[in-house]
Amino acid sequence: MKAAFPALLACACALAGPGCNTVGALDSTATMTPGDSIFVIGMEPGPYRISVMRGEIDSEAGVFLKNTRAAGAYYGGGTNGYVVAKAKPGDVLAITGIETRPQGSSPKTHWPCNGETTIVFQLPRDTATVYVGDITYRPGSKSPELVYTEDLSAAQAHVRANYANLGSTPEKIEHQILPVSQPCFDNVGPVIPIGI
Repeated sequence: MKAAFPALLACACALAGPGCNTVGALDSTATMTPGDSIFVIGMEPGPYRISVMRGEIDSEAGVFLKNTRAAGAYYGGGTNGYVVAKAKPGDVLAITGIETRPQGSSPKTHWPCNGETTIVFQLPRDTATVYVGDITYRPGSKSPELVYTEDLSAAQAHVRANYANLGSTPEKIEHQILPVSQPCFDNVGPVIPIGI
């Protein structure tokens, strides 16, 4: 029961709505400690939040398998245009949800499922600060889209200016666009990652 509690808390927060804003964000005074890795994702300010969950890649099937027993690594919007969060070296992570919050409307969450694709990345096996890329949410005509771009120098400048105690700047890591192996529940539509 104890092992499942952090995962339940993260899920409850993700579903709670406006009262629960961010889980897993790194404090600007944080220091780098052995056994931790930091990941950075550029995220254009706007009325949306992302969920980043742990899991694994099934290399035979070529899909991301979400670990439903592990706590989420991050849930929330960007701060000053970036998500900066902590996870364990070697963790496989994926953007597993986008919650949109249009002004005057109820939040809507979009979960990639049943083979829909998302951004998946693996942290290095040693302590490191890494940059995944920049994402922008764009409502599509039928489905939401994540537009993916890169600006490593801007991410490095952000970390140097706002997380000086880390003592490191992010290095670029590769990501994959993989299908997600989980059933669809109450989904508004697929999330479509787009590389530019």
